[in-house]
Amino acid sequence: MHNKKNYDAIVIGGGIAGLSIAYALSKRKLKTVLLERREDTALEASGNPSGMIYPLLTKNKTPESEFSIASFDFTLNTISDLYDSQHPNFTIPNLNGAFLIPQNETEIIRYKSAITANHFGDSDLTFTNDPFSLQNGFYFPKAKVISPRHLIQSLYEASKKFTTLHKFSNIRSFSYNSESNIEVDLNQLNAPLLFFCHSNSMSEFKETKWLPIRKVRG
Repeated sequence: MHNKKNYDAIVIGGGIAGLSIAYALSKRKLKTVLLERREDTALEASGNPSGMIYPLLTKNKTPESEFSIASFDFTLNTISDLYDSQHPNFTIPNLNGAFLIPQNETEIIRYKSAITANHFGDSDLTFTNDPFSLQNGFYFPKAKVISPRHLIQSLYEASKKFTTLHKFSNIRSFSYNSESNIEVDLNQLNAPLLFFCHSNSMSEFKETKWLPIRKVRG
């Protein structure tokens, strides 16, 4: 017999993408089940001991660069919200700022053009000399070095009221009519919203074969 459970949303993948979505859904008070196949969250692509957060910039304004800058600002605000809400396992990292040493003249032109195109001030990005390497480069004062696992655990703590973490060994089937139906081990999960945040899982289903997914990590 299957245990049938209904949710507002199903999220597959317990990395940064999956927990970020669970956090966003919890702020909307949506009952969510987060499916993770490993023994803990953030053990695959999001399992690096540290990650640097800064925007991807292009020589001229493009949709990609504008999206990256907006994402960077959104991420900083989210981290600040987590800190302000006093989640027990979260503290703002002390390692702030990133200095990038350009590899060639083309890279120098790209970043200098990005400063002009985006009207950046010194608090956003500046061309300066690094006192440690004694080389000229670009300094991002707002960039952060953070532990992805630490951030993910904090997102989960902040989402717990509306999020159920379900560890599974086998997704038996997936179907979608008016809502998603997933058979996980001996449980049948139903929800109108489904978020795939683990690309390798997506390749397991015939319904998602048309997506151009390829494995890039692990």
